[in-house]
Amino acid sequence: MKNHIVFFGYTSAAQAAIEELRLDSDENNFIIVTKNKVPHENDIQHYEMDFLNIKNIRDRKLSLSNCKICVVFSEFHDNDDARIVDMNTVLTVYNIKKEFPDIHIISEIIDTENTTIIKDLNCDDIIYKETLDASLIVNSILHPNISSIFYDLLTNKGKVLNEIVLKDTILKNNQKNSFKEVRELGLEMDCTFIGYISSDKKSVLMPKNSEILENDSRLIYIE
Repeated sequence: MKNHIVFFGYTSAAQAAIEELRLDSDENNFIIVTKNKVPHENDIQHYEMDFLNIKNIRDRKLSLSNCKICVVFSEFHDNDDARIVDMNTVLTVYNIKKEFPDIHIISEIIDTENTTIIKDLNCDDIIYKETLDASLIVNSILHPNISSIFYDLLTNKGKVLNEIVLKDTILKNNQKNSFKEVRELGLEMDCTFIGYISSDKKSVLMPKNSEILENDSRLIYIE
């Protein structure tokens, strides 16, 4: 298998992610690695193994060297608490990065105080569950009825986030462009640009109009 997504841990969030990803593609390009039971009716390739064991990370069945992305979920087992689950996530990320340093890894973390080390492991994307939940609640308190906007942005069912590389737009003839020019491009494309990700993976939300972007910046927009 190539260009697939490997899920380490099977949870309700993992199942929801797979269902939503399937909205965009008919391909069944997922592998689940877990010690939990996976319903057979899901028709998803899965292996019941301990992914904390580095020998299983190296297992050729997973084809990690050819995968697109790895996602490490907060998988609970009997008598586990949040600290243990987060430490398991850290160990899994460490083992994957050690064996396959170029793989893009997304990790789900429960408590930020338990896992300050996760950033030192060069994990590409870190999803802080409690922080995300708290931020949604706080913003809903401060701005009533806003929660539906968040859900539209975070799912593929409403207005969705998308991206395009600056050099692939009609602005491609210039080596550098200001974000003001990018905003104006959004009017022509009938979309709203909200930020960008630079070539060194720095993400910037709502930059100033005067900010200059490199030609290989990934522009993030809502359409």
